[in-house]
Amino acid sequence: TMLGLSPKEGRSRFDAIIDFAELHDFVDLKLKNYSSGMLVRLAFAVMIQVDADILLIDEVLAVGDLAFQQKCYDQFEVIRRSGKTVLLVTHDMAAVNRFCDRAMLLEHGRVTEDGSPTRVGNRYQELNFSEEARATAAAGTTAIESADG
Repeated sequence: TMLGLSPKEGRSRFDAIIDFAELHDFVDLKLKNYSSGMLVRLAFAVMIQVDADILLIDEVLAVGDLAFQQKCYDQFEVIRRSGKTVLLVTHDMAAVNRFCDRAMLLEHGRVTEDGSPTRVGNRYQELNFSEEARATAAAGTTAIESADG
């Protein structure tokens, strides 16, 4: 029942999932006892086993140690080359530049930039790290403090 797989399909892919996630030593541990990192490893390993044409990946490429991250990056490239559509939701502009052909920036639920990853990344940096952005954030904090005070 993992992401639309039948129980039979899930069982047939179980070993590949555990192998990718590198969780052999923890197979008998209840999921509620997994660390958040272990859960994300497992989630990524399950996701890459799905036969979907469109994948939504939300911040999972930054999980684990550097070796596991590289393993995820390599798998991400395999997914891209297979012709699947991948929607990567992230704040990591390096990942956007590395993996995306097109990017979209949302600000308060609205599209503020759409186009090349470089252009969108630059706009993201501008919105979040410019002097104007810091001044706006500081003004918002002051207004909240005044309203509470």
